Amino acid sequence: MSIFTSPLPGEAVIRLRGGDIPTFLQGQLTCDLRRLTPEESLRGALCNVKGRVISDVRVLWLNDEEVLLRLRRSLAPEFAQTLQRYAQFSRITVTYEPSGPQILGIYGDLTEAGPASGLFTELANGHVSRQDGLLALRSSISQGEIILLDTYPDIDPDTALEALGVMASPGDSAHWQAETLRDGHYAVEASDSETYTPQALNYDERGLVAFDKGCYTGQEVVARLHYKGKSKRRLQVYRCEGDAAPADTGAPLMDEHGTRVGACLRLEQTFDDQCLLAAEVTNELRHKALILSSQAQLTPLPQA
Repeated sequence: MSIFTSPLPGEAVIRLRGGDIPTFLQGQLTCDLRRLTPEESLRGALCNVKGRVISDVRVLWLNDEEVLLRLRRSLAPEFAQTLQRYAQFSRITVTYEPSGPQILGIYGDLTEAGPASGLFTELANGHVSRQDGLLALRSSISQGEIILLDTYPDIDPDTALEALGVMASPGDSAHWQAETLRDGHYAVEASDSETYTPQALNYDERGLVAFDKGCYTGQEVVARLHYKGKSKRRLQVYRCEGDAAPADTGAPLMDEHGTRVGACLRLEQTFDDQCLLAAEVTNELRHKALILSSQAQLTPLPQA
């Protein structure tokens, strides 16, 4: 299967500079920053005081006084402002520059070792390789990212791909985003920020929430739901025929009796012509086949 690459204009980087940044982030994010290393990134989320997800985020260690946060561009300005309100007391600066660094997406079959995949076949999911001018991240089974650091302004996408041994055809950023859904991860956008708990998006099942790390913003609500209750609705990704997919999000999902049990949150078209539909559905039915109002069948994808 071919390997594809595309710039990711919808993704952004926030830069934190200062001393002991992991300790500061430990009190802000849902993940356990004690696990952050130069070789292993972390996925987590920033919640509001009501335990609703403001944004998910990927944390990458750059050096002892610099950490990068990777998230959706639509949320980057608000995310940076929220962190800066607390960071000023820790003498940490939070910087978001819309013009950089540039991020490239790699997607396709990265599971088979071969010349086309280059370095990415050697990286475990979530692991990072640092080379002059860039960071290479394996973000899922079928996805990778290359962050071109602005400390090396002369590097360009073609040079980065060559340095990593990747031979890729031109692709589409929308297809890269579809691979995120296929992997089972729902990346929060500005349009649904502060709407869902981490459990509703399965962040607890996917390792974005550490329940033994101590306090962080929204922790009391998130922990109470984990220990004393359960999320009534959860995320499920389905495969459907492209011509049967609903035109817009919000379309109802129904069980075999015609009872509404969920709603479409996002639609993506993959590079191999599959239509993926992410929905929030009743917890008890999340792994079962459902239907749309058009009677089109939805097949649940297994979640890693």
